[in-house]
Amino acid sequence: MKFDIAKILGHRIKTLRKQSGLTQAQLSEMIDVEEMSLSRMETGSRFPRQENINKIIEALKCEAWQLFDFRYEKTEAELKKEIRSKLAKAKLKDLKYFNKMIDAYLEAKN
Repeated sequence: MKFDIAKILGHRIKTLRKQSGLTQAQLSEMIDVEEMSLSRMETGSRFPRQENINKIIEALKCEAWQLFDFRYEKTEAELKKEIRSKLAKAKLKDLKYFNKMIDAYLEAKN
């Protein structure tokens, strides 16, 4: 598996931003960069400069280790494999429950 630090870091920035209840516009203003620059950081097409990393940490009120904690960042393929494995071990009653939860989530999302 290819390890793309820019994409993983970008996803982590986006996750922490959303957990903080901030929009891209708000965070970009807080760290004094264009919104498009932040968007590129979050998608991994641009790696943030050290000064911006420091500003992001300050704006998100987190520690540096939290920004670079990639243990829970999984690829789509890894997540699907993990979910399939868990579903294969689930009982019928649980599968019915999970199916209802997925349906409810998808309906609410649309």
